[in-house]
Amino acid sequence: MRPAAHGGVLATLGNVTHIGRAERNEKQWNEEQRNEAQEVPPHSPEALDRPQPVRIRTLGRFVLEVDRESVHFDRKAPRRVLELLKCIVAFGAGGATCNAVASALWPDSEGDAARAALEVTLHRLRKVLRHKPAAQLSSGVVHLEPSAVWIDAVAFEALADQANGEHGAVNLDAARRALALYGGPFLQNDEETAWLLPRRDRLRSRYVRLAMRTAQQCDQAGDPGQAAEIYAAALEAEPLIEDLYRRLMLCLAWQRRRAEALDAYRRCRNMLAVVFGAAPSQETEAAYASIIRSA
Repeated sequence: MRPAAHGGVLATLGNVTHIGRAERNEKQWNEEQRNEAQEVPPHSPEALDRPQPVRIRTLGRFVLEVDRESVHFDRKAPRRVLELLKCIVAFGAGGATCNAVASALWPDSEGDAARAALEVTLHRLRKVLRHKPAAQLSSGVVHLEPSAVWIDAVAFEALADQANGEHGAVNLDAARRALALYGGPFLQNDEETAWLLPRRDRLRSRYVRLAMRTAQQCDQAGDPGQAAEIYAAALEAEPLIEDLYRRLMLCLAWQRRRAEALDAYRRCRNMLAVVFGAAPSQETEAAYASIIRSA
């Protein structure tokens, strides 16, 4: 069934700048930015500390800041506007085509009605962000301009890329900065929609792999205490990953912190029982048995 509001959306189009005119204005702004910008890729680690006026946090709790102030709404939050913003972020640093966004947010609408709803919602989003260049539409692609918008998920991935050092080693400085940005699953309080889940899973996988590699390198370098801290912090952000519990158990046991290792096992066992209705894997049980035998 089509939403009844579509008739109202179409009726408002006369008051909204046509999408072609918006594209022309944004192309002019893009050209000015290219002339002024330094020769630094917008999503590279070197560009992460630029003072963008719009900052979006999506790893864990969603937070939108404009001009250094958190955005709050006096009345009911514009759900569809914020959903559009989150959807653009979910598609990645390059944004998404209008058709992809319209299909994701208005799946039950005809093509023209969905496109019209997108145009109106994008116009409202620009008002919320208060910096028109922040949300752009160019050549049929909706995206957030990196020089105007900082996104923690984009920053995390850029730093995770930099953390991949030579010969398989981890760049510890970049890794620590990346891990510190990850406050929890991507948009963890939002409904698990089809457009959100791929990005959440990808970011979770990158985070867990990076945490494990970083902790392992610290352990091999003779700093098991730091490794244990990384595992523990990773479990704060992603408490449903059994492999993290097992690695923490073994790391603590190696430091003769047996009570803490056994506590990590109990937390793992309880989590698996409550959340998944399952028991620990054979690998985790084997690690637990080795800790008991070492007493």
